[in-house]
Amino acid sequence: MAAPLVDRKMKRKNKAEASGQGRGKSRAKLDVKQQLQAGLRRQMAGDLAAAEAAYREVLSAEPRHADALHLLGVTKLQGGQPGQAVDMIRRAIAESPDNADYHGNLSAALLHDGQAEAAAEECRTALRLNPDNAGFHSNLAVALRRLGQPRAAIDSYEAAVRLNPTAVHLHETIGELYLGEQLYAEARDSYQAYLAQAADDPKAHKAHNNLGHAEEKLGNLEAAEACYGRALALEPEDPDYLNNVALMRRARNRRDEALALFRKACALAPDRWKIAANLASVCLDLGQGDEAVSILREQLGTQSAEPGLWYKFGLALAMAGEMKAAQEAFLKAIELDPDDPSFYHALSGCFFSTGDPAGAYAALRKVLELRPRHLEAHLVLCECLQRMGRPDEANIRAHAAVMLESYQPQNFAYPLKAFRHSCDFDGIDDLGDIWATADSVPPRMLPQAFLHMLVMADTPERNDHLVRLHRRWGAMLEERAELTPLPHLPAQRPGGRIRIGFLSSDLNSHSVAKCMMPLFESYDRERFEIRCYSPRKVGDAIEQKIAGLVTDFKFVENEPDPSVAATIRADDIDILFDLNGITQHSRTGVMAYRPAPVQVGWLGYPFTCGISQIDYMIADRFIRPTRDELLVETPLELPGAWICFNDMGQVDIDPTPPCLRTGQVTFGTLNNPYKYTRAAVAAWAKVMNAVPESRFLLVRWRDGSTLMCHHLVAEFAKHGVSSDRLFFMQNPAGMHLQCYNEIDISLDTFPLTGGTTTCDALWMGVPVVSLAGEGFHQRISHAVLNHAGLGDLSRTTIDDYVETAVALARDPNRLGELRRTLRQTLLDSDMFRRDRFVPAFQDAMEALVRRHGLREA
Repeated sequence: MAAPLVDRKMKRKNKAEASGQGRGKSRAKLDVKQQLQAGLRRQMAGDLAAAEAAYREVLSAEPRHADALHLLGVTKLQGGQPGQAVDMIRRAIAESPDNADYHGNLSAALLHDGQAEAAAEECRTALRLNPDNAGFHSNLAVALRRLGQPRAAIDSYEAAVRLNPTAVHLHETIGELYLGEQLYAEARDSYQAYLAQAADDPKAHKAHNNLGHAEEKLGNLEAAEACYGRALALEPEDPDYLNNVALMRRARNRRDEALALFRKACALAPDRWKIAANLASVCLDLGQGDEAVSILREQLGTQSAEPGLWYKFGLALAMAGEMKAAQEAFLKAIELDPDDPSFYHALSGCFFSTGDPAGAYAALRKVLELRPRHLEAHLVLCECLQRMGRPDEANIRAHAAVMLESYQPQNFAYPLKAFRHSCDFDGIDDLGDIWATADSVPPRMLPQAFLHMLVMADTPERNDHLVRLHRRWGAMLEERAELTPLPHLPAQRPGGRIRIGFLSSDLNSHSVAKCMMPLFESYDRERFEIRCYSPRKVGDAIEQKIAGLVTDFKFVENEPDPSVAATIRADDIDILFDLNGITQHSRTGVMAYRPAPVQVGWLGYPFTCGISQIDYMIADRFIRPTRDELLVETPLELPGAWICFNDMGQVDIDPTPPCLRTGQVTFGTLNNPYKYTRAAVAAWAKVMNAVPESRFLLVRWRDGSTLMCHHLVAEFAKHGVSSDRLFFMQNPAGMHLQCYNEIDISLDTFPLTGGTTTCDALWMGVPVVSLAGEGFHQRISHAVLNHAGLGDLSRTTIDDYVETAVALARDPNRLGELRRTLRQTLLDSDMFRRDRFVPAFQDAMEALVRRHGLREA
């Protein structure tokens, strides 16, 4: 844009006039001045042809007249001939190089001619001559913007506004630049300044919309919706504004309103696939998966070359549980645009969901080839690497992710998990106050961290805090379930067998299946039906055996929660158990839909799930939390043990304790390293320091982590235990029981104790010393030890824990006796007596049926 033309007196004087020569020549000079003034009047009136004629007449008399050259150049610029304008104004500058206006208008001509760099230089020259000209600053800003220097352009625009506060439109331009730079607070201020002075601007709707975008990015959704709403009020048929208001309604859980607005936007712009994709998303929110897929499939009928549409189609298919079809859609998007990292990232999610971490790893590596600092790809790679048995690489990746400038404390779950598995206590500490951070994390992000926060829940205050976090997550699931409710539960049924359902991904070679097998083998088929629902098909012998023992076994792989809930409801289940809790492959969210009249949690997760729709949690007198406030569910206490095993495996026990064979006491643990804590290591070291020359054996079968060994050696060294007393063993899967023949005493982890691992140790004649607390997760070993008649080995303070372990190490006779008798003691306990457990379980189920009136009297 040209700088404002200045109607200024012509200062250049004819030499003859200056010397007082003849009247005729003075008269001619006066005619030139009049001709310039006449040209200016014509130019300002828009008659560019007449203005050009006047200036050319002056130039015919004085070919080097600077003002005439300059004004003719501006006329050419206004007439759309910037190249000729540049030539004319440069000739004027050659005659008068210190005229700021000439340089300012030359910069405008150069901008119109596409010469941004030269234009910027001319602006700087003009500003050296006249630094207080707002137009020059504005032209410089335009040039800098075109040169890809938005921050410098902002500075120049702001200087222009300071010099000319009436240039209100520049606030809007500055706001656009701030948006582009993702400086949303600054963008908000600029748009607010513009709207405060230009409320009647016919284009104000654009500013309201962009202000809404800034507020949205700042997390002010209510303010964003108000801004988008003002834009829509000014342009009620604009599909983009309808779309934006609808997005805010969806974000604020007003999905029915969002649905209506999206439908109207689609009707106004039926070919805008992005709006159609948003309509599909809210349909998915409302459980209308078939309509969502249909909407996008219809768009693909006319816009199949749009990679982004295939991507959205894949997301809809994935949310509808159609993972294989989603994978194909993402691959089609990649085929059309192989350089978009979001397509590979979505594809990695499909691989994860179908149990292919190697495929997910390859897709995420492609994301990082395209965008090396993609935070989410780095984070999910941590999980990938752990599932692939590469914990050290996961640790290194986690440290790299935390160092990225885009990392926020809210992303703590992935690095926390990686650091836990490699016992990187310093890395965990560097994550800051995880408890405070968790309060600010959206509920959907919490489950990734829950299991690893259990390891940190070691005080009543932290236990209560963790319950609150679980309640937040449970409330989110219940709110989601309310959007697509199941039909009302059926009325009471007449007599007949009680139908019990088990929802679990672990009905295969897993410790949960070990606990369930006595029930599956021995339940009274005249009184009960058992139906199983598995979201994961493993195909192993245990899975096949269970399928042959129960009334029905259904796979619900990749089905969305509402669909799984509907399947269970259709089977008229009386009592539904969730055996996963918040663990890998969990489908606990299904319980929020209340597919059965009575719902129970059991086995898979040693804490509350926080879902009020789960009525009970199976417990016994030993494992039940000391405060019922630590469970959202009501404890359902069985008279004996809360679990029952067949056996732990037929492996021979060496009857001689290792201390008698080697002359050294060997402590050890086979617990998962993610359960290790600084406090536990300190207690273990204290025990070892009290038992001279004792050793510690750490066994991990799944992976061999060099970093884990390094971190543990360093942690033990802090407490005076040298590395030559520590031994690390990696053994093949299924061969872990033999390791107990090398251990005298197992020292339990805390606050999250062992479970099946504690039973394994006792099965092999190895006593376990444990630290009991108030929460479910702190009492698993406590319950096992008490059922095994070893309640004296479960202590409530660290000092007692240490003292008990040391005393046991000094009692080789008791160690030898336990190796000879513990297995039979277990077989005689409630934990292994199915003849006690199964009737007690069945009685409890019949009591629930009566309590809840599930059968007609």
